[in-house]
Parts: sequence; structure tokens; C-alpha cells
Amino acid sequence: MLPFLDVDPARGVTFSNSPFTDEAYYAINARNLVLLGRLSTDDWNLHLLTLPYTALQSAAFGLLGVGILQARLVAVLLTAGTSLLVAAGLRRSLGAGPAVVGAFAFAGSALVLYYGRLAYAEMLVALLLTGGCLLVLRMEDRRAGRWGFLAGCLLALAIGTKTNAAFGVAGLLVGATVGGGLRPSAPRRWLTGALGAIALFALGWVGAIGLPMRWELETLRRILAEQTLPTGPTDLAARLARFAASNDGMLGLAGPLLLAGLAGALAMAIAWRRLPVGSRALAGGALGWALAAIGVLLFLSYRPNRYLLQALPALAILTAVGLSVMAIELRRRRSDPDRSTSSAGRLGGGANVAVGLLAITALTAPGVFAHAGWIASGTRELMPLLDRASDLIPAGTAVQGEYAPLLGFVVPSVTVVSRPATGVNPGDLYATRGVRWIADEREDVPEWAALHPAAWASRQEMACFSWGRDGRPVCMVQLP
Repeated sequence: MLPFLDVDPARGVTFSNSPFTDEAYYAINARNLVLLGRLSTDDWNLHLLTLPYTALQSAAFGLLGVGILQARLVAVLLTAGTSLLVAAGLRRSLGAGPAVVGAFAFAGSALVLYYGRLAYAEMLVALLLTGGCLLVLRMEDRRAGRWGFLAGCLLALAIGTKTNAAFGVAGLLVGATVGGGLRPSAPRRWLTGALGAIALFALGWVGAIGLPMRWELETLRRILAEQTLPTGPTDLAARLARFAASNDGMLGLAGPLLLAGLAGALAMAIAWRRLPVGSRALAGGALGWALAAIGVLLFLSYRPNRYLLQALPALAILTAVGLSVMAIELRRRRSDPDRSTSSAGRLGGGANVAVGLLAITALTAPGVFAHAGWIASGTRELMPLLDRASDLIPAGTAVQGEYAPLLGFVVPSVTVVSRPATGVNPGDLYATRGVRWIADEREDVPEWAALHPAAWASRQEMACFSWGRDGRPVCMVQLP
């Protein structure tokens, strides 16, 4: 991913325009802190719901400087970190082979290869959920309560990064509880520690943000995509049918990993009684996490394919569990004298390596080919435009528009996304905020333009480029 940090997002991968806006939308408050000395400059306060991600990006900007490439570097490191965590965390309990295959299965998924090099908060969610799930393996430890508390801290941070991670967290805890059982005292202590940590984080957030900043949160709610619940059985059936027919390509992009995770879950179910308690808890946690994170997508009214990202490490863990179960079964058959002449009995270390390489190839080839196509046909328009913007836009001015956070990202200026219909940064921003620059699609006109006809008629297009999912002209416009 690193050699292609400056390649623009490929079009046609999702119906959402998010690849062309959300990198800046979710990193702008961290940028504000480093460039302007404050997180909030207007109604755009996504950091209130993404505090761990904002803190991480703020640290990166403070160390490396402010820029989209720096933000993307953080995402790449998080993606690589999740892959390494899967491999290292599963090695002791499941074996090196299944652990490595699981890590490759995650890293080679087309969804991960597309979004993993873009500055999305989902990659931090994936890392934190993976860490919390792997700590399920400590459920039988004599210090299970402490390990559970640590797992709860990671899971709480995941929810603090993206609120919708709560579904995966709930599924993980339920699945791990079912898998590990509550009769022994250690699993009970682990679960109590995890729930206690999550409760402490929740109370801290409510006290520090939820109550004192409730009006900011109400405005923030109108920024986020609106979701509606099914109104009844008919609507529910219609949504399920629509998901099967149109799911923003998520089933195809994550197809190999979805199938491998399903196979792993079936293998786990077949060999359930022969699995150690720790492996049961791990597999149950991963399965619960995957079912909850994927299941909620079936009912949402808005579900771009990036919402599936946080479930992919769970599927990778299930893939590794399935391979481990197969390896155990093969070893059991080899040790059975009545099966010594069977093909299973003759499999050796070389065959195991070959099977692992074949599995890695099957799981990663579709994603690698898709990634290669996206990169080969990619453009590099954005970075020169950001350099151009830093030369054009004076420091201390205000830039308005849907693309203002992106095009004004490296300039020490206030960037204002105005959505008057929802009450987000409304009003005559030309007069009240001193807006003299517009960064938006060419045909978009701010509502206040009619109040200042002479200034609007005197506007100048300083630079334009093709951007967004439809490739429409996006321009930087200067007003007197």
C-alpha cells in the first residue's frame, strides 16, 4: 500500500461518495488541533464520536506534519497491525499455519485493500476489536479479571471510535460467554472485568461529553447518515430482499473471506466438543462478533460496503479456527492405526505447507487483482491540488463547501461544511464567518449568494479538477 498512498480513490467501488470526502471529514478536527490550536471551529465536531481516532491522527500530524498522506499512513499501519495481530495472537492457540492463513485472508480481502490505504476510522475499529477478541484466550488465566478488563478497554475504545462497533462488541461478548461457559469462576471474572471497563468508559464519556455537549451532539446527529428501523414485517422482508439484490458489492468484494469464515464456523460446530475451552471461547466470540456486525447490515436503510470492514477480522479468525480444526482432525487420523494407509494419514509437513499456500492464494488472489486494477487505472490529481490550495488560500481565511475540509486541509484556515437544511453551519457565512473561498462542485451555489449578488458575480475560479464518485468538476472559487 505504501507506494500508492498518493493514488486517488478508484471510482465505482461504492455508491457512496465517502472515498472522496470522509478522509478529510474524519481527520479535520485533528488537523484543526494541530494547525489552529483547537479541535472545534464550527458545527463540524465528529471528534466527539471518534475520540481515539482523532487522538491518533493528532499525534501523527504533530509528529509528521498535517496532510492527507500522513493520515493515510496511519490507516496503512493500522491495517498492517491488524494483520500482524491476527497472526501473532492466534499462533500459540491455533498453530502457525492457520494463524498466518487467517492474517493473509484479512490483509488480502478486496475491501481491506481498497479502504485500508485510505484514512478511515474503520481500520482502528478493526484493530481494537481484534485485540479485544484475542484476549478471550486469557479467559482461563488465573488473572482472568484483569485480562477481561483490558479487553473491555479495547472494546470500549472501538465503540468510541465508531459507535456502530457496539453491535460487534455485544456479539463478541455473548459469543465468548457461550463458548467459554460461565460455570468456572475465571470466565465469569473475565466477563465481569470486560463489562466493568466498558461501563467505566461509557460513564466517563457521558460525564465529559454526553451531558455538557448535548447540543453539539444533536447537531452532530444531523451530520451523520440517517438510519431508519424496519416499520414492520413487510418492510423487513423488503430490506432483506434488497440486501440480497443490492448490497453495494460487499458480498463480492469480501466473498472469499465470507465463504472461508462460514466454512470455519461449520468446522468449529462439528468439532465443538473436542475443542479446548479457550478455543471455544475465541471461536464463539469471533462468530458472535461477525454475526452481529453483519446481521445489523441486513436491516439498515443506509449500508455502504465499508460498514462490513469491522467484521472482516472476525471472519479471518474463524478461517484460522477452521483450518486448525482440520489440522487437528488430520493429526488424529494419522495417529489412528486403522487409517494409516488413508490419504489423510499420508499427509506430511510439505503437504500442510502446500495446503496453506493454496488457501492463501485462493483467499487473496481476487483482492490482489482488484487492487492492481484500481492502482493501474488510478489518477494522482488530489495531491497537486492540495499543494495548489496551499499557495492560493491565505492563512486565517474561511473556506466553505462540501470539499472545503479536503482542499483546505493543509492550509491554516477554517473549513466550513454548510448544510442549512439540517441546521449545520447555517446562515450568511459570507458576512458572519468571513467566507471568501468556496471549495465545491461547480454548479453548487451557497444559499447566501443571493444576499451578496455583486460579490458572487465577481467570483473567480482559481482551480478545478475532476473529483467525486461521478467525476464532476470541483473548483476552488475566490470571492472579493
